[in-house]
Amino acid sequence: MNTLVKTHQNNPGSEVLEKESSIEDNKNIQPQPFQGYESKTSWNRKEAHEKVSKDNPSELKRPDGEVGPLSKSELRKREELELKVKNSEIEGYKALAEIEHYEGGKLWKCEFVKFAEYAQSKFEFHKVHVKRCLKSGRFLLKVGSQDKQLPTPTRESHIRPIVQTLPEEHQVMFWEKFCEDQSLSQESIKGIKADQIKSAAEAYLAEIPADELPKPKKGRGNKKGASEKQSRNKAHRLFNQLKETLEKLPEYDDLQESLEVISTALNK
Repeated sequence: MNTLVKTHQNNPGSEVLEKESSIEDNKNIQPQPFQGYESKTSWNRKEAHEKVSKDNPSELKRPDGEVGPLSKSELRKREELELKVKNSEIEGYKALAEIEHYEGGKLWKCEFVKFAEYAQSKFEFHKVHVKRCLKSGRFLLKVGSQDKQLPTPTRESHIRPIVQTLPEEHQVMFWEKFCEDQSLSQESIKGIKADQIKSAAEAYLAEIPADELPKPKKGRGNKKGASEKQSRNKAHRLFNQLKETLEKLPEYDDLQESLEVISTALNK
């Protein structure tokens, strides 16, 4: 019987009988390697891609919920903001914060899961530096969005004491008050020293009611009782080491009274 067995390309588990003449006609066709069975999810992804308009690729949403490709205008906006981050300090802070929040993070979520990963890849920023830059950038964006036009800080040293000292919701209110008290304009702000801003920020913080301040974050296993006990044990250990060292000195008798005061305090 003039037949040969040929494996079906889409299903290697089945065998199809064909006439020898048919195979002879197609002997130059190279068999395709098996790529595995396509799941239902794969077909759904194909259909999603086919439904996306070629004129508006930003409509595509990946099945896992991530943001799809950016449009040309969005890519151009991101490039402009990234250029500011690379070339300017103050404007760079604002640009980085704008990239972070633009349409819920669309400018970076199209490629990255975390913003710190995006900043590391694009600017080689360490995640600690990213946090510092974002704090400054968010503050500057809020200052620029006020109905009442406020002077904008021109140096990082002006911004640092504000974002490090005050809760985020009080930063702009403080800056407005500080500018009014000092009668500052955009020109005169250049003569302000960072220590002046720091002192004013600390004074402002002291006037904020305790219930309006954010509660300090508790780290894992950092309970007050356990921490105090550990600190006291460590202090006892160091005190005993100090006492043993001082006993070897000729002036030890003169120091005993002071050592007794320390010992009493540690045993309370």
